[in-house]
Amino acid sequence: MRVELAAMELGPLFLHPYLDSIGPNFRGGANFASGGSTIRPQNNKTFTHGGASPFFLDFQLYQFTELKQKPNQSINEGYWFAGMLPRMEDFANALYTIDIGQNDLSLAFSTMTNDQVRDTIPDILAGLSLVVKVKLNPFEYTVTYQTKTAKSLDRHRNGKSLHQADRMSQVQNMQGFVDPFKICCGHATVDHIVYCGHEKLVNGTKIRGTSCSDPSTYISWDGAHYTHRANELIARQVIHGSLSDPQIPLFIGLQPGPLEYSHLVHV
Repeated sequence: MRVELAAMELGPLFLHPYLDSIGPNFRGGANFASGGSTIRPQNNKTFTHGGASPFFLDFQLYQFTELKQKPNQSINEGYWFAGMLPRMEDFANALYTIDIGQNDLSLAFSTMTNDQVRDTIPDILAGLSLVVKVKLNPFEYTVTYQTKTAKSLDRHRNGKSLHQADRMSQVQNMQGFVDPFKICCGHATVDHIVYCGHEKLVNGTKIRGTSCSDPSTYISWDGAHYTHRANELIARQVIHGSLSDPQIPLFIGLQPGPLEYSHLVHV
């Protein structure tokens, strides 16, 4: 949702899902995101309880590579849908967004201790670094894990601009919401969790994971996802640079000349 809101902030742009089979138009960009997706492959070794989506990050990048091959192929073959695909030059001037990793951690927390989860973070970031450094060529960046600081990107610039948006440190200080650690839908205490829309018997009492009366006053919807209002604020802050490193608006860092906001790819 955040990338869609960010696209709307940049202009009247709707990103069609890559797997949309009914009249998609990718001239303005594409959305490869999948609900429940992770950075690491979802298998019995890394996720003992499985996961919600088989489209982990490396597979999404495979789809992106497939899209990059389509423009020349469609022109050479004279396909009628060539006008609905990005032009080859669009890929060099596009805004790429990667918002992933939350499910790696949430699934890990459901089966591991805090120390075990912490030990998985370098491996999770290694998967992200491979995508940024190799798959999204010519980005020559390395993602590293530093426990002493929030800055986790070692930049090696090659004529491109990479922005890291640290939304977690800002979320706890967002104004106009109730306690940032409270959730709107569900019931969570130190001793037990009742997920949104579910119910659970706790000490002989049936506890239901119902919704709050006003989601707009909460940052977290269910402990894993933000509410619509929180997503709107975060997307706006990311676009305008207040959460980014460096702290400059994305539309300033896109390219030095006249800007085109029509090319946005989300993975």
